[in-house]
Amino acid sequence: MFQRMAKLAFSVCVLAGCAAPGWASDLSQLPYAPDQLIVKFKSNVSDASKLKLLSEIHAQSVQSLASIHADLIQVDHSRSLSGWIQKLEYHPWVEYVEPNYKVQMNAAAPAIPLPNDAFFSYLWGLNNAGQLSGSKADMDIDAPEAWKIYKPASTIVVAVIDTGIDYNHPDLNANVWVNAAEDINHDGKITKDDLNGKDDDQNGKIDDVVGWNFNQNNNNPMDDNGHGTHVSGTIAARTNNQIGVAGVAGQGYVKIMPLKFLSASGGGYVADAVNALDYAASKRAQIVNMSWGGGSYSQALLAGMQRYQATGGLLVAAAGNNASNNDSAPFYPASYNLSSQLTVAAIANTGQLSSFSNYGASSVQLAAPGSYIASTWPGNQYALLNGTSMAAPCVSGVAALLWSQKGASASGAQIRATLLGSVKKNTALNAKVQSGGIVNANNALKAP
Repeated sequence: MFQRMAKLAFSVCVLAGCAAPGWASDLSQLPYAPDQLIVKFKSNVSDASKLKLLSEIHAQSVQSLASIHADLIQVDHSRSLSGWIQKLEYHPWVEYVEPNYKVQMNAAAPAIPLPNDAFFSYLWGLNNAGQLSGSKADMDIDAPEAWKIYKPASTIVVAVIDTGIDYNHPDLNANVWVNAAEDINHDGKITKDDLNGKDDDQNGKIDDVVGWNFNQNNNNPMDDNGHGTHVSGTIAARTNNQIGVAGVAGQGYVKIMPLKFLSASGGGYVADAVNALDYAASKRAQIVNMSWGGGSYSQALLAGMQRYQATGGLLVAAAGNNASNNDSAPFYPASYNLSSQLTVAAIANTGQLSSFSNYGASSVQLAAPGSYIASTWPGNQYALLNGTSMAAPCVSGVAALLWSQKGASASGAQIRATLLGSVKKNTALNAKVQSGGIVNANNALKAP
C-alpha cells in the first residue's frame, strides 16, 4: 500500500529563547560579569568627553554597543561593582549604567536527546519539529521521548510478510532475525556455514536461516521490489549508528523476520500469505506486519490470521490507499477486524488524514504517519514513500517497543489494548478512526 515520492524539501530550525532580565538593585541575586558595566552616555556627550571620563576612573571601553548608543566598559577592582555603579549613575554625562548580566536559555525541561542517524531530520513522524512545509509541530509519535524512558526486558520478533527484505542493508542487518535452529555457529549471524544444505530445524525448509521466500519457495527472502525493505526500516532500522534512518524500535531488542510472498512487481497470492502466517506462528514471531491488501473476502486468509492470533500474537494491517470508508466498503485483510488485530490509517505531517488513506470509525482502529516517510531501500539506499503501508510498520514498531519493555509474557491482545488506550488524540481523526488518535510511543511506554 504505497506511493513513491520523487523528492522532499525541508528545513530544520532550532530555537533557544532567552529572557532579558530587568534592573535589579540587589546585585547578589543575579549572575553578572564581575568587572564589566554597560554605560549609556547622553546624546550630547562627545567621544572626547567619554574618553576623558573613562580615563579618570581608570576604565576602558571593550566593546561599542552602537545599536543602542552604549558602551561595554571594563572597570578595575579598586571598588565593588555596585560602588562603580553609584559613582557613574549620577554623573551628568551618563544616561544609565547597569551590570553586564548573564542570561540563560529558557528551557522548561531537560532536552530530549536525538539520535545521530544521518537522515533523522527527515523522520517527521518520529519527531515533528516543523521541518516540512505545513507541518503541525509535535504531530508525531514522540519517539525520542519514548526512547529516553525505554527499559527493554526481552527481544521481540516482528514478521514482515511482504516483498522480502534486503537483509544485508547496513541499517538493517544487525536487526534481522536469525533462525536459531539453523544457526550452526550459534553466533546470531548469517554465515556460509549455516547454509549446510540440511533441514536442521526439521520444518520442511532447508537452510531457512533468515526466513523464507514463499513466492519462489526457497530460502532466500531477498527483496527484489523495495517495499518490504522500506517497511522494515520503519520498524527497526538501527538507531543511533550515524548512518541513514532510525527505526521506531531499532535499539537492538527487536528483530525483523523476512517472509517474502509478494513478487518483484508487488503481487502475491493468498495461499502464500497463509503459509507465511503459519511460519510466523511456528517460529513464535510476536507481531506480524501486513502492509498489503486487495481482492475479496477470503476464508483461507482469515483462517490463517486466526491460527496466528491463537499463538498470542498481534496482527497489524494497512487500511488501504483508496481514500474510501472501510466500514461501508471492506478492504482485506484490513477489514477482518480480529480481536488481536490493529488496522492503521495514514496521516500527513499536517495532522490531517492523508489524502489517499482509507478510514473507518469502527473498522480502522488508529492512525500513524504515512506521508513523506523516509526509510531503507535495497542496495544500501533510502527512499521516500507514501501509503498506509508506511503507517502500519510505525504501529508495529511501537508495539514491538512496548512488548520488549513489558517482556515476552505479554500478549498481542494486551499490547493492542495499551496502544489504543494511549493514542495522541487528534480532532482531525474524529469519525475517521475508532480511537480518534495516532499511535504514541511515549504514552504507550508510560502506560501501566
